[in-house]
Amino acid sequence: MSAVTPTSVRAYRDGDEPALVALFESAFGRQISVDHWRWKFKHPGCSMPNVWLAVVANERPVFQCGGIPIPFRLGSRRVTMMHVCDVMTAPDFRRRGLHTQVSRHAYEFWRERGVAFVSGMPNENWGKTAGALGWRPLFRLQWLMRPLRPEAFIFRRLGMRFAPRASLLGPIWSALWGARARRDQSVSTEVVTIAGREFDAIWDRCRDDFRFSIIRDAPWVQWRFLSPPTQPYRVVLARQRGEPVGYSALRFSTRVDRTTALLAEIVAPESSRGVRATLLAEVLETAAASRAESIVTLAVPGTTRFRFLRSAGFLTGPAFHVEFVPLASDLPETEMHDPLHWQLSGADFDVI
Repeated sequence: MSAVTPTSVRAYRDGDEPALVALFESAFGRQISVDHWRWKFKHPGCSMPNVWLAVVANERPVFQCGGIPIPFRLGSRRVTMMHVCDVMTAPDFRRRGLHTQVSRHAYEFWRERGVAFVSGMPNENWGKTAGALGWRPLFRLQWLMRPLRPEAFIFRRLGMRFAPRASLLGPIWSALWGARARRDQSVSTEVVTIAGREFDAIWDRCRDDFRFSIIRDAPWVQWRFLSPPTQPYRVVLARQRGEPVGYSALRFSTRVDRTTALLAEIVAPESSRGVRATLLAEVLETAAASRAESIVTLAVPGTTRFRFLRSAGFLTGPAFHVEFVPLASDLPETEMHDPLHWQLSGADFDVI
C-alpha cells in the first residue's frame, strides 16, 4: 500500500473509461467493457456529474463512486434517486479513507442538485464506512430460485458432473406448481426489441398501485433491458384484448455446462393476476426450452410479488438489506420503511 501518494477528488471526464474498466478488474477480479461502463453510467438521463473519482498525480483513478440517476415516483411527486453501485478502490490504495472522502463529496453534490435519496446495497467490505456516510437499512431483498431440472442439482450434489438429459423430475415439479403459472387465454404475448408507447401505457396502469417506485416507462425499459451492449434481455409484452397490460424481462447466464435464467422482473397491475400468471408461464416455457437448470429472481418478503412467486414453486435463498441515504429533508421515511408501499424488483439494482 502506498502511504505517501496524494490523491484528489474530481468528477469523471471523457477518456477515463479505459482506466475505470481496468480499476473494475483489479477491484472485483472480473472484466467489463468500456461500452458496458458507458451504458451503465452515461445513459441519456445522466444530466449531472454522477461518477466521482479519487485520482493520483498522473490522473490515474484509484477510487470510483458511481451513481445511476433514475426518475422515481415518491408518493405523488416525481423526483430523482441515485442508485450507487460499482464502488471500488485500487488494491494498493485501500484503507486510506478514500471511500468516505469521495462518497461524502458525491452525496453532498447530489443533494445540492435536488437528488432525493441514494439507494444501494452496502456489503460487509464497507465496514464502518456505511454508518459514517449515513446509510440506513430499508428492508430485506431475498433471492428466489425455481428449479427447472431438479435432477441436475441432485447429480451435482452427488459429485456427478452431468445429469441425464431426460428426466421425469422436472415435469413432475412443474406439474405440482403449475396452477400459479397458467396462461390466461385472454392474454397474448410477444417479444419486443424496442420499447414503444405501450410501455408508457403499462406504467400508467401500474403507477398508482404503489407509493414508491422507479418510473417504469418506455425510456426505463429501453435503457435497462433493451440497450445493454452485453447481457441482453428478452422482453415480452403482454396484451389483453389488444391493450398493453404488462411485460417481463429475462436473460440467461451460462457457465461451463450450466445455464441459469435470471428473471429481472414481471410488471403488471396488482389486480391483473391472469397477466402475471401468463407472463410467468411464458418465462418458464422459454427457460425450459433453453435447457436452463433454474430460474432465479429477487423479491421482498411479504409482498404480493414474493407470495406469487413462492406459490409458483420458487424456493427461498439468501437475503440482504436494501439501504438508503436520505438527501432531501422532506422524505416520508416511516412509510418508506414499509416494503408494501414499494414496487421493487431485482431490476432496480445491477445484480440481475
